[in-house]
Amino acid sequence: MARKKATEPDSGAPFGGVLSVLKSATYAGDDKIWELPALPTGIMTLDRALCGGFRYGAAVELLGPEHSSKSLLGYITLANNQRAGGLSCLYDSEGAWNPELFSALGGDPSQIKIVPSFTVESLFNDLEALCDAVIAHREQSGEQLKVVVLWDSLANTGTKHLLDEGMDKRDLTKAAMISNGCALLGGRLRESRICLVITNQVREEIGAADWEKQVAHSPGGRAIKHFCSQRVELKYDGSEKGSRILNEETKLPIGRKIRGVIVKNRAGPASATFKYSIYSESGLPHPEFSGVQTKIGVDTAEAAFTFYTDEQATFGPNHYRFAEGGGAGGWYEFHPEVIAALGSPKDFGKFRKSIWPDTITTAPNLLDCTFLAD
Repeated sequence: MARKKATEPDSGAPFGGVLSVLKSATYAGDDKIWELPALPTGIMTLDRALCGGFRYGAAVELLGPEHSSKSLLGYITLANNQRAGGLSCLYDSEGAWNPELFSALGGDPSQIKIVPSFTVESLFNDLEALCDAVIAHREQSGEQLKVVVLWDSLANTGTKHLLDEGMDKRDLTKAAMISNGCALLGGRLRESRICLVITNQVREEIGAADWEKQVAHSPGGRAIKHFCSQRVELKYDGSEKGSRILNEETKLPIGRKIRGVIVKNRAGPASATFKYSIYSESGLPHPEFSGVQTKIGVDTAEAAFTFYTDEQATFGPNHYRFAEGGGAGGWYEFHPEVIAALGSPKDFGKFRKSIWPDTITTAPNLLDCTFLAD
């Protein structure tokens, strides 16, 4: 049988009448929905590696061993989103919410929304409803809400089937539920521009003594890896014991050195690396900078120092691009005060440990700035 002749395309429009067939197409390729606005973390080394920060309209996975700052980075993201005028939500399956720590990181505990008990199914159903509500709000008011949801953590979240049936008759696996949830959200995160941050623990391989072999084992199945647009792998900078930061006088651990790699980044190149230190006690002398005291969380002075002394640090044609903390996007304008304090990219003498506190004094708002290399 002869094949029916195709309808001739319209002659007056690009691609003829082909585009008219795609009746379900919602957005054009240059619509703002495809932009990737960033929420800077404020940690220079990490923001540089991420090409600006965590992305609105996408999912981010933070994976690593215990005490590698996964939850801490999640809390920092929630706090920064609040300072940018956004709504921050915490799904806390571990019961580890600490309002004092959140305040120390710059957040407002009275303005955060917390869900302390939930299942994988209820979380994805809530996210679906939240996406629809944010989209509806934008269509009615023209205002785009800045929403960040922290899921802390994937590993400790159960399923409705497990809750109803207990440990017996486990027909549907947790990985299958998460896979279904990722398919349910689909492009809704992007359309609503909600940032979903997921913390995930690595698992030890049976019989493996080397920690490096653990990173391939994390709960939740493979769907999360494909679903997340950014994946940040956190490790100890050295061995489990060697990465500890000790107080010089008491020799007691006050923190840990962290190194990481951007495993996946749909907003920029992957495989970028970064380093910083986290502290569990405040008010103690900084182990590297004379006259500077540590505070709970990530020491931004050290992160900035690590960035500027990194031999692989890259600078764009305009050298420095800075913006004061809390900026809405990932692309920054010049900040004359900071540029004057830092000088030439090759002038690393200004970044010696001995005079780094003086550099901060010259440009005090350096600690509230975020850097992005072109």
